[in-house]
Parts: sequence; C-alpha cells; structure tokens
Amino acid sequence: MKKSLVIISTVLMLSTFTGFASAAPDSTRIAPSQSETSTDSREISLFEVSHVGYHSFQSSFHANIHAGKSLDVHVKNDGPGTVYMTLVRDGKNYAVDIPISSGQQKTETIKVFGGFISEKWKVFINNKDGHNMDIQVKAKQY
Repeated sequence: MKKSLVIISTVLMLSTFTGFASAAPDSTRIAPSQSETSTDSREISLFEVSHVGYHSFQSSFHANIHAGKSLDVHVKNDGPGTVYMTLVRDGKNYAVDIPISSGQQKTETIKVFGGFISEKWKVFINNKDGHNMDIQVKAKQY
C-alpha cells in the first residue's frame, strides 16, 4: 500500500512539472500545432505556425528558465515582399521591426531569465506595403 502511494505521488509530481514546463501558444487568428518535443529531446517546441494572408500575424507564449536557458524564434518568408518581426518580453519591446526579405529566413536567439515566474512573449509580424504574406513561424526553447 505504501509503495503504491509513493509511485502515484511520483507520477503526479512529474506530470505537474511537465505541465508547468511546457508552454502553450495563444493565438486567436491561427490555430498553431504544438508538439511536446522536437527531434532533439532537450528542445521544447513552443509553437509552429504557417500563416498566409494580408493581415498581420500575432502569437504569444510563455518561457521559463526551468524549460531551458535559450529561446529561438524563427521566421521563414515565402511571400512576395519584406515582412518585419517584433518581439515583446513582459510588455516591453525586445526587438522591433527586424526585416526579413522575400525568400529569406531569420532566427532570433534569446537568453531566458524567467525564474519562478515565466516570461510572457509576443511575436508580431507585419508588412508595410499591404502584400499577401506567406510565412512560417516557430519558437523553441532549449
């Protein structure tokens, strides 16, 4: 009886930590696909989205130091014009209007601080000439 109680307690603790360590995207425009891990078991995929349209892209997610010390936000631009990426950490601009030309891709690598409270990140991607965007956006923590 005591042994089964210890096993159940351990499983509950591990499942609680896994739920705390993984981050979920929050996008109202696009339903992103999310997987727990990528090909490298030390990486956590926060979101991966394809976006096609004239309107801007926006997504938010949380990062915590317990899930990894580094964060990559990657954008691939398959559209006909330049798009611009802005990253916001906890309500403050981290990087503004990073240009990504047509046919190009950009990865922004960020050091995660987090602590006990996770950092809230937002990714905004827009264009300045109104062209139809065709982008792939993904974020991972490791």
